[in-house]
Amino acid sequence: MAAVTVNGIFFTYPDDPCMVFNPCIVTVGHTVARVRIGTNGIYATYQAKDGDCLIDIRSFLQAGFTNLRMGKDLVYAKSELGKSVSVQMTALASDNTVLAMYTASIFCIWGATAIGEIIDNGEQWTMWKGYPFTYGRYFAAAETVSVYEYVNGQAADVYSYNPTSQGIWNTPIVPTTGDKIEIRSYNLQETLYATIKVEDFREGVYLRWVDRHGIWRYWLFKKGDPQREVASRFGMYDRIDYADYEAVYGWQKSSGRRQSYTRNDIQPLCAPLVDQDTFDRLQDITTSPCVDMLLDFDPNEKWTAVTVQPGTYTKDVKKPEQDFLLNLVLPEILIQSL
Repeated sequence: MAAVTVNGIFFTYPDDPCMVFNPCIVTVGHTVARVRIGTNGIYATYQAKDGDCLIDIRSFLQAGFTNLRMGKDLVYAKSELGKSVSVQMTALASDNTVLAMYTASIFCIWGATAIGEIIDNGEQWTMWKGYPFTYGRYFAAAETVSVYEYVNGQAADVYSYNPTSQGIWNTPIVPTTGDKIEIRSYNLQETLYATIKVEDFREGVYLRWVDRHGIWRYWLFKKGDPQREVASRFGMYDRIDYADYEAVYGWQKSSGRRQSYTRNDIQPLCAPLVDQDTFDRLQDITTSPCVDMLLDFDPNEKWTAVTVQPGTYTKDVKKPEQDFLLNLVLPEILIQSL
C-alpha cells in the first residue's frame, strides 16, 4: 500500500499495478467524519467510523475503463488494458469542512489475481511459425528489452525493443529460423522474463484471449469432430399483401404459422499433453471477457469473436502432462425463414 499524510490526515491507497477486479482498498483517518471519493466526474461520500474510513474503490477504478473496446485493443504497442486512473480523496469534518485532499494516480490493469498468486518471471509459452504472436508484459517504467533467438541451443540473433513508459506493452515476435525465443531485461543481471518455444506451422484453430492479468495470449488448438445444433422457432405468419397472395396461390390467411431455424456450430478443441502450468494458464480462456478466432492473415489479420461453452475443467494433479479440452461456440449462422 502507498501512503501519504496531508494536514495530519493520512491516506493509503493501492500500489502500482492495481488489478481492478481485486479489492482496491483506500483508508483515510484518524479524525474525519466523512470521506468523498471521485474519479472521472463520479463522486460518492462515505461515513467514517471512529474517525477512520475504509473504502473499496474498485468500482471507481473500473469506471476509468469506460471507453475500453476489448476487441480493438490489440495494437502492437501499448495496450489499453492498462492505464493510470486519478482518484481524488477528500477528508471532511462533521460540518463538511474540507480537512485534507489528495489525488492519487494509480496504474490499473483490467484483470485480477488469485488469492496468494505471485506473478513471477520465467514464464513459458509456445508459438507457431506463420501465426501472429505478441509477447505482453507490464513495465513499471521505460526499459530496454532484449529478444534472443536460438537455433539448436546457440544464440542466432539478438534484437531489442524499448517500452517508453509505464504500461502493458505488446511486442510482435516473428522468428526466422530459431526454435526458441528468450525475452530478457537489458541490464547487468539480465533477468529472464519469458521463454517461448517455437513450433513449425500446422493446421488448427488459432485463438487469442485476454488472461486474468490483462495480457493477450495465443494458442493453436487441434480440431475435433464438429457438432451442430439446429433449433426451430415458431411465430405468427404476417403479410401485408394478403389479398394478392391468396388470390394467386390459394393461401389461407386465417391459418398457418411461420417456420424458421437457428443454427449453432460447436467445435471441440484440444491442446494435447500440456504441462500443469500451461493447463492453468489455458484455463483463463474459459473466463476471458474476449476470445477471438483467427480467420485469415493474408495480407492482414482477420479475427472473429467466439464463445467458450461452459463446462467443468478437471486437472489431474497426478499427471505431469494431460490434454486440455474445450468446446468453442462459433458465431450463429443465419438461416432463411419461410
